[in-house]
Amino acid sequence: MDRDEYANRLAEIAQELVVRVRDDDPEANLRWLTNTVRTHEERVHLLFVLAAAVPDDRPWHLLTAWTVLGTKQPSGLLAERYGPLDGIEAELPAAAAA
Repeated sequence: MDRDEYANRLAEIAQELVVRVRDDDPEANLRWLTNTVRTHEERVHLLFVLAAAVPDDRPWHLLTAWTVLGTKQPSGLLAERYGPLDGIEAELPAAAAA
């Protein structure tokens, strides 16, 4: 496997891990990760792939807002970028506001 293929494989694993962290329990994720990424060296490389995917212009509380029940992370990001969004949700179709 060449470097590009290896990097793409790690990127796919990183994307799957992101979903799993949000959906599964930590023990299941650890089992999956150790079965998927077998060597310590590959796990270290995966750390760098994951770190490269994290925006460095966002505060930690926004990056992890999804972990807090009831937090509206997308609205928070939009408000941070475009200013207060008071009243905007009322103008959105019901499906988009949910």
